[in-house]
Order: sequence, then C-alpha cells, then structure tokens
Amino acid sequence: MQRLRRVEYLVRKFEIRCSTHEAWAKGKPAMLSSSDHLSCNLPELRALMKRHEAFQSELAANDDRVERIRALADELGKLKYHDMEAVNRRYSAIVSTTQEMKRLSESRERELARLLPVLEKIDQLHLDFAKLAAPFKNWMEHTEEDLHDTPIIHTMAEVQRYLSAHKAFESTLEGTEKENQAIEFCAKEVSRLARENKLGSFENPYTSIQPDELPKRWALIKELVKKRSDALHNEEQRQLANDKLRKEFAQMATEFDKFIQQQKTAITKNAMEARGTLEEQRDQLKRLESELMKHKKMLDDLDHCNQALEDAYVFDNPFTTLSMPTLRVAWEQLFTSLHHSVNEIENQILTRDSKGLSVEQMEDLRTCFSHFDKDRTGRLEPNEFKACLVSLGHKFSDDKRGGETDFSRIMQQVDPGRKGYVTFEGFLNFMTRESADQDTAEQIIQSFKALAGDKGCVTAADLKRYLSPEDAEYCIEHMSRMNGPGGDNGALNYQQFAIEIYGPRRQ
Repeated sequence: MQRLRRVEYLVRKFEIRCSTHEAWAKGKPAMLSSSDHLSCNLPELRALMKRHEAFQSELAANDDRVERIRALADELGKLKYHDMEAVNRRYSAIVSTTQEMKRLSESRERELARLLPVLEKIDQLHLDFAKLAAPFKNWMEHTEEDLHDTPIIHTMAEVQRYLSAHKAFESTLEGTEKENQAIEFCAKEVSRLARENKLGSFENPYTSIQPDELPKRWALIKELVKKRSDALHNEEQRQLANDKLRKEFAQMATEFDKFIQQQKTAITKNAMEARGTLEEQRDQLKRLESELMKHKKMLDDLDHCNQALEDAYVFDNPFTTLSMPTLRVAWEQLFTSLHHSVNEIENQILTRDSKGLSVEQMEDLRTCFSHFDKDRTGRLEPNEFKACLVSLGHKFSDDKRGGETDFSRIMQQVDPGRKGYVTFEGFLNFMTRESADQDTAEQIIQSFKALAGDKGCVTAADLKRYLSPEDAEYCIEHMSRMNGPGGDNGALNYQQFAIEIYGPRRQ
C-alpha cells in the first residue's frame, strides 16, 4: 500500500515537471531555427544577440529540471511502475528536445556572431553613403536648376564668357565623377554583402536617399551638361553670324554716310563758289539730284542688311554709331537741302530778273557774302552780317544803344523767322532793296533840284508852282528850313527831306 502511494506521488510529480518543461520548451526549437536575424539591421542584431545570451542562460538552468525528471523516471522504474514505457517515452522526448535546443542554440550563436561584422560593415557603408550622398544630391539639384536655365545672350563677348564658365565647370566633373563612384561603391558593396549573406532588404537608417535615385540624376546632369555645351556652341555660331552682319552693316553705313557727307559738301560748294550763271548752278544741282537717285541702291542694300539684323533680333552694333533711322533721315535731309538750294537759286533768279541785276552784280554780291562767311556754312552769323554791312558803307550810330537798335531793325528784315543767321537769299533781297531805295532817293533829289532851278534848296513858291496843293503842303510841312542867310528867304532843304523818307545815301 505504501508503495502504491509512493508511485502515485512520483507519477503526479513526474507529470507536473514534464508539463512544466514541455510548456517552457514549446516553440523554442522553431525560434532557434528561424532566419529572423537575416532581416535585422545592426541594432536589431545586437538586441537579438542579447536575447540569445539570456536564452542560453535559461537553457543551462533548465538542465537541473531535466535531471530531476530523469531521477523521477529512475525511481518509478525501481518501484516497478506498470506504465514505465510511457514514462520513458516522455522522458526521452524531453531529452531529445533539450539536446536539439542546445544544438540549435549553438548554431544560432555562431550565426549571430558571424553576421555581426557583416552588419557592422554594412552600417559603416550606410553611414559613408549618407555622408557622401546628401551634399552630392544637393549639388546635383542646384546644378540641374542652373543647367535648365536658358541664358539670354546678345553679344559675342557674352557667349565667350558663358563658354569659358561652362568649360571651367566641365573641368570639375572629373572630381565629381569620383564622388559619384564612391557613393555607388557604398551602395554596391551593401548589395553584395546582403546578397552573399542572404540578407533581406532594409533601409539606410542615416538617410532617406535611395541608392538608385542618384545614378539617374547624375546621368541627367551629364546629359544636361552636353546639351548646354551644344547650345553654347550653337549660340557662338549665331553670334559669329550676327557679328558678320554687324560688320557688314557698319562698313556699308560708313560708306553711305561718307557719300552723304560728300554730297552735302558738293551742295555747299556749289552754293559758296557759285561758278557760272544762276541757271547753270541750278542745272548742276538738278543733275546732282539725278546722280543721287542712282545711288539709292546703297540705301536699299542697307535696308536689307538692317532687316536681316532685326530678323536675328540684333538691335545693337558696337562696330558703328550709325543707325538705319539716322541714315534714312540723312538721306531725306540731303534731298531737302538740295531742293532748298534749287529753290533758293530760283528765287535768286527771280530777284535778279525783277531787279534787273547783271551777272557781274550777282557775282559781286556772292563774292561779298562768301568773303564774310568765314566758317563756310552758307550763311552769315549776325556779327559777320554786320561786318559785311559796314564794309559796304552802312553806318551805325556811335551810341551803342542806338547802333544796336539800327542793326536789330535790319536783322528783322533779313531774318524774319528769327533763326539767328542770314541766308544768301535774305542778303540778296536786302541788298537789292537797298539799291532800289538808293536809286529812288537820288531820283527825288534830282527832281527837286530841277524844280529849284539847279539850286541846293527850294522855296515854298517853287513847290506850289510845280506840285499839287496837297503835295506842296505836305512837302512844306515836312521839309526843314536851311540854316544861314538862305533861310531868311524861306528856303527849304529838299535833300534832307529825301534822306528822311528813303534812308541815307551810300557814300
């Protein structure tokens, strides 16, 4: 009876110890044989190694429990327990599981230890990648923006500056390529280690930059560099073509401007030298106009060249200060000046014919005008005109104020438009008018002299005898009495009267 109780006690104890061990060991072999360590990064692997170290301690401590189960099984055997087969089978299973766990634990320990330097290498490569990739990506982003930017170029100097800067940039790409290769090495080395150690994919803990995005952007940068180089060389060719057009325009414009100046000189020379009759001078200017029209092709060629420049969006020309608008204006002004000269000569012809001037008189007036035209402009400044008048016998008051008033009156006659100068036409009109006025004064004096019986004075009785009452009364009222004995007889000064009406006589 006592044996039975002892057996019953031992069986119950054996059951409890085996169940406890089996519950503890459940899932442990699967855990030890799992490949979860292959998807870990370095910190996670180190955590797994710590947990495995703790498990090994626990596994070692479990040996005492297994030994106690063995002791219970041996004692039940000694007591001839009837179901020893089940006891031994269960104990054998526990021993087998324990040995398997030890084998798996040792294998996992070796695997974790082997993997540790691999993940340390990968972690260092990740860190190196992050340190290199961040600034490299930032540089590529800025460079891509710059290369996408289209430069606005107007001159050869500008395109040369851009080409020089681009070549300097291209020379730095060799060093940049080495940086890219170092980054690619880090990424490829990580992939190689992961592949050789059958590791799963995992993220770089130090950066969000993906290894595959940098090669794509680097390839784009190199493509953009080539495109920029091609674009700048194309622009260089365009600017060479533009400079060729600029120089062509400058040469043509210079020649055309020189031609314009020569024709202006010819017109001025014709006016100043005044060779031949007025009709011959006029005909010469008209022939000049016909010759000018034959040279209009120069202006048309300039227009075509200027249009080519505008079509190429070229609006500046460092090779000349001349522009198409100024040349067109110069061409039009040339014809305006020519027509004005022709018109002036025709007016001179009318003046000459109406005043009955001879060719010699016209030449004398032209010679006089040209003599005082010191700067050869074809016109007289006020001081030159005044000197001319003085040389011709005109007298001005010694009083500065009075003299200036007399000259201002004359200037108003010859320069009614207040341009500040006297043309030959105005000079001619003034001189012929003065000549006409002088002839009239002389005629009046001679008439009064005949009326007075060839005396130097006339009496009121003489005037009443030969003039109408109204004219006689007007003359008596306006003629001054002569000084001296003759005045006592009522003699009148007809010479002063004529001068007051028609101006002073020429000396």
